[in-house]
Amino acid sequence: MVHPFVRVHIVNLDTCKYLAKEDLSKPSTANIESADFMDSGKNHTPALSDFIMPLTTNMFDLRVKGMNLAQWEEEFVINEYSQYLLKPNVVFLFEILDFNA
Repeated sequence: MVHPFVRVHIVNLDTCKYLAKEDLSKPSTANIESADFMDSGKNHTPALSDFIMPLTTNMFDLRVKGMNLAQWEEEFVINEYSQYLLKPNVVFLFEILDFNA
């Protein structure tokens, strides 16, 4: 891995699908890389979906510091009530990915 980044998925284990939003009228996440905040046009306005989209960190270039330790100090906001997210049937999956440049 040279350019690792993390993708966070929020999954409902009962349905084996992404967790549905409680309120469809509001965007669910606040993260630049979230697909929930991009529409097909030129404007970066919230696109409506009925589930919480995966979140992605920026990539970390391991060649810059010359060591095999990636560090992310990023924040993202999930615009849902905590009691809705922190149920036994909801899991947060952290996927570490890389890309070729």
